[in-house]
This record gives sequence, C-alpha cells and structure tokens, in this order.
Amino acid sequence: MNGVEIDTGFFNGNHAPEIAVEGCFRPDAEEEELKNPDFAGWTTILSRQECGGACRQAWSLDQDSEVAKQAFTHVRLCMFPDGGIGRFRLYGIALPVFPNDVDEVFDLAATINGGVAVRCSDQHFGTKDNLLLPGRGKDMGDGWETKRSRGVHTDWVIIRLGASGEIVKLLVDTAHFRGNFPQKVQVFATYSKTEPAADDAGWTQILAPSPCGPDKEHVYEDDQLAGISGKVYTHVKMVIIPDGGVKRLRVFGKRKA
Repeated sequence: MNGVEIDTGFFNGNHAPEIAVEGCFRPDAEEEELKNPDFAGWTTILSRQECGGACRQAWSLDQDSEVAKQAFTHVRLCMFPDGGIGRFRLYGIALPVFPNDVDEVFDLAATINGGVAVRCSDQHFGTKDNLLLPGRGKDMGDGWETKRSRGVHTDWVIIRLGASGEIVKLLVDTAHFRGNFPQKVQVFATYSKTEPAADDAGWTQILAPSPCGPDKEHVYEDDQLAGISGKVYTHVKMVIIPDGGVKRLRVFGKRKA
C-alpha cells in the first residue's frame, strides 16, 4: 500500500470532519464476520486524520513501515463522527489471491488475477486492456478493436499472465462483434523474465490459425492446442488475422510458481 486519498467534493459543511482507515487480510471471510463489532482482525493503515470540506486530500504511507508491506483483502473507512465523503481511493500494487490448490484451473490472464496487456500493434477503436476484464461486456466499446487494413496484414496483442503456468484451455470471445470480428485467431506463448517483443524468437505457437465467428465464445482445448503439455509460460501473444474486434481473451491454466 502506497497511500490513501479522501475527496469530500461538494460536501461543504456536512463533510466528515475526520477519517481513519483500517484493513485486514481475510480472503475467505464472510461479510457478516467482518461487520461484527467484536471482529479483532483490523490493522490501522492510516491513523485518525482531519478532513476539509469540498477538497481532495492524500496521505503517503511510509514505505519502510510494516503496514505498507502488508497485503489486505478488505479495508474499512471510518469517519468521525459522521458526514459526507465523495470518493475514497487506495494506491498500491494489486496482489491477486490465487487458489490454494495448485491443480485448480483458473484464468491466468484475467485482470483480477494480475494479468496485464503490455503491448499491441494497434488499438484504434478499443483498448487492449479491455480483453482481460470480467464478464462479456455491454457493447463493442469495451473490447479491443483495431482499424481496418488494406492488403496482407495481422494485428497482435501481448499479455503478461498474472502467474506463470501450464496452459490447458483458451477462450476467445467476439461478443457484440458481428461484422467486424477477425477471420482467424492465432496464439503463441513464451517464458520470459522480461517483456518480450512481438518478433522475439522465443514464441511457441500453441494455437494454429483458427476460424472466428461473430458474437461467440470460441473455446480451444485438447488436440486443438500444441506445445502446452508440461510447459510453463509467462506471456501469450494473440494474433488476429487480419484485424477486427475481440471482446475477451481467457487463458485457463494451472499456476506454476
């Protein structure tokens, strides 16, 4: 955790005079347990601080302190005695909570599991980061879409997985893309301690160019995939042929630390 921000915008005279922030690490906790006044697992992240009306204030945490080095799954914002707060923000590095069972298959690429879209060839209509969001989205605007090309062409995106792992299944979703989906999709994978370039020699093709259809979840597994058995990868590269829009990319696998 790096810092805390409180915004009392538009609350002037009825803002919270003071605040404090507490946190705990309880990935399996039930809501009722944390709401119980007798729950003693809270750690003070930010001690009681004065707030002003209709303003933004931020407090930086001492990065050498034990609190700054801790991970938290829940936080509690306390205001004294009452009043209004417009926005509450915490700054830091997100640490996903992985399954305890090392054999459990989950989406290694999902944003909530630490996946990051690190680079792409083009993102004319929709950002590459949308590929890793939860759900299937509401329209074409929350997918990744490249501009139309002329002639021989491909577009690509590189994803750093939230954890290195053994890939068992891919899912490419073209939800809401009905006339502008890619003709084909191709996927490569690599193990790299640095961010690989698109033309690096270390990429292994795990999915040969495969047809795509409109507004559909495409699942690729078993004999459709190659080079995955016993292999551990940190990055995947999806190539769309020649261009178009993809809503979500899921890379299901087992975590291998």
